[in-house]
Amino acid sequence: MASLTLLMEVVQFAATDASLQQIYAVIGALCLLLVSLSVFLRRKGPGTWLPSKEAAPAKRACEIWFLGYGVFWIACFAVIIALRLYDDWGREAYAVVLGGLMSPLILQPLLLPSLTCDQGKALMERYSFKANLWMLIFGFIGNYWYTHYFYNVLKATYTMQSWDLNGVPIPMFFATHFYFCFYHTLSNMALRKTATRYEADRVRWWFTVVLICVMSYITAFMEALTISGYSCYKFADRHMAWVYGSAFYGIYFLVSYPMYLRLDEPSADTPASSSPFCLHTHTADARSKSRRASSPRREGEGGGGSGGKATASQSQESSSAATRASSYKHFSAFDTIVESLASGMAVLLMLGTNNLVRYY
Repeated sequence: MASLTLLMEVVQFAATDASLQQIYAVIGALCLLLVSLSVFLRRKGPGTWLPSKEAAPAKRACEIWFLGYGVFWIACFAVIIALRLYDDWGREAYAVVLGGLMSPLILQPLLLPSLTCDQGKALMERYSFKANLWMLIFGFIGNYWYTHYFYNVLKATYTMQSWDLNGVPIPMFFATHFYFCFYHTLSNMALRKTATRYEADRVRWWFTVVLICVMSYITAFMEALTISGYSCYKFADRHMAWVYGSAFYGIYFLVSYPMYLRLDEPSADTPASSSPFCLHTHTADARSKSRRASSPRREGEGGGGSGGKATASQSQESSSAATRASSYKHFSAFDTIVESLASGMAVLLMLGTNNLVRYY
């Protein structure tokens, strides 16, 4: 009976709260625009949520790992918040719990690369390592600088016991990492589905832009809504934090969602230049494969018969592999660092964060 009463209160709040009404209106308008644009999209196939096993096995496996782990940490957070386990936590407990939840993601590329099909590769060539590196840098920039937007504009405060870095609790840096790994995997899936399902044209470009706006705003709002259950984080004005704060926080994802997708993402289009979000260049490995494919094997020359057919078949397979490999830019660790830094700094410039830096 108590559960039913609580459920009715939640439903009534969701239906009558003024802040939520405005948020529904914003999301509804964006979704209406999305549906309107979808009428003019030209379908080219069923599309895919995950990269193919042939084109990007490591990225596919890594995204599956991030999704699976996301279910785990969300369940952990649900229990912690529902039972208010954090009420008795001190600095050490926050660091251990949130650091512990981040650790499997950070350690996996080092200790268990086979989980993401990265075995046999140098550490800095592993997709799981690059994905974590990208997210660590981007999340650090957001926490170190962008959190002060919430402090100074939205009057947000943390009351938890914790060690701080630039006024931000260090465990929040840990939590951001596993939050963002989950968010960006979901955004990759939605953007990839769009790119692989519809023909590349101006309509798809605008559809993708609106889709990113919708995902960014919903992500920011859902985080603001769910963190409201955490009593150690408060806003002076809930309406401003939910409605306007979500819009400004969403700017962070407007930049990061399309930029993170670029990391070792196979092209969904031919010619390669038709994709608005991915760089497509021939890698050295692809060129090498192409050269091998174009050079007939010595024993097949002049032999005809089955030898010639085998050589032709091998050449075809090699050419196919080279085409798949050359359909995207292979990011080095340095590329990953540069793009993540550029993404983070772009957000700060968009927000005019130089006005906030003066506070510290």
